[in-house]
Amino acid sequence: MTTLQLVRYSRVRANLPAGMVVAGVPVGGLDRQQAAQRLLEAYSIPVEILYNNSVIHLSPSVVDFQLDLDSMLAAADLERTRGQFWLGFRCQGVGLAICQRIIHDHGGTIELTNKTKGGARVVICLPQ
Repeated sequence: MTTLQLVRYSRVRANLPAGMVVAGVPVGGLDRQQAAQRLLEAYSIPVEILYNNSVIHLSPSVVDFQLDLDSMLAAADLERTRGQFWLGFRCQGVGLAICQRIIHDHGGTIELTNKTKGGARVVICLPQ
């Protein structure tokens, strides 16, 4: 595998998977910044409400609607990172499975979570 292949693949992985939908808004194929922009645009549009045969346009800013983009994008990142990175290179993608097996064989645990602001958190606990 060449460095160029790795860079090209990492750029593909930086985008959200095709077909991904966050809070009802399609964001597949977009990077994090583009997805945030699309979500902001979608949730800034006034909502049309029909009440007693009258149409009311309610702007999200009037009701102090706050969009939690960090949490929404963190959930999307978590979903995106569930796929095995190395499978894109036609490899086995067994690195994490090997680590998990070694840790469990030694009576420990491994926990992976997504950080709200991006990145991953890995906690490994081994008995003394």
